[in-house]
Amino acid sequence: MSRAENALKTAIPARFLRPQVTWRSLASIGANHADSTLSVGFMRKDGVRDDQRDVEPPWWSAALVLRGSGEYVAGDGRRFALAPGVLFQRHPGHRHSTILDPDSGWAEAYVLLGPAHARALIASGLSDPRRPVFTTGIDLAVLERLALLTTRLANAPEAALPRCLGELFALAIELLSAGAPDPYAALIESACAQLANSADRRDVLAEVLAEAGEAAHGLSYERFRKLFRARVGVSPGDYRIRRRIDRARELLRADERPIAAIAAQLGYANPFIFSAQFHRVVGRSPRAFRAGR
Repeated sequence: MSRAENALKTAIPARFLRPQVTWRSLASIGANHADSTLSVGFMRKDGVRDDQRDVEPPWWSAALVLRGSGEYVAGDGRRFALAPGVLFQRHPGHRHSTILDPDSGWAEAYVLLGPAHARALIASGLSDPRRPVFTTGIDLAVLERLALLTTRLANAPEAALPRCLGELFALAIELLSAGAPDPYAALIESACAQLANSADRRDVLAEVLAEAGEAAHGLSYERFRKLFRARVGVSPGDYRIRRRIDRARELLRADERPIAAIAAQLGYANPFIFSAQFHRVVGRSPRAFRAGR
């Protein structure tokens, strides 16, 4: 065992190295349905070598290595070293193996969700079956929340399971966000800046989409739209509208020109379309906003 591994072994409180596992299923979905299953906990695998051998799991899970060493072998033959602070995922429908050093005192913390939640994580860009393993480090605060959720899930009445499911999904997001680089962060940031700085140009949205596709090697509009919404909270079109209306508010307060002139400057075909959109976003007409009413 390496010096770094020994340091991690002594740094992790003993309660996180003891086995504690909870499995539950949502009766409203049906116990035989993969999406009904949720599980969380801590596992020890002392003496285990073939942890998973050439399996294609029905669920999604993410496991954080707390102690020990091993290897993750993807279905395409790629091999990843497993060590403390490394997070590895099992994706539904993706064959893989995990082979452990039986003498390394393996311990892990994990979360497990159904395939519908896996699809949501993939759509958001947080999870990628092509990148099942990466280093996150070990955050003791996250382990504490995981331990609390393990106990809460075990004792939860059936009516409380949907809330536990939400907490488990949020915990999965936190684990993935800790070390997963966002390959689209710069792209989304650039798109936001361009949409904000050129809100008065009618063709800016098409230009942003074209540049996004080129920068991301053929990223489709629908994929870009989903990525943008997941990170910003609204679609690119709605984001542009909000920035145009922000600019409209500035002009209405600082500029005495007629509303029709401001609408034209902002790229609206006519003042009626501008007024309707302004009222929908702000809750008041441009005239009432300018008057302070």
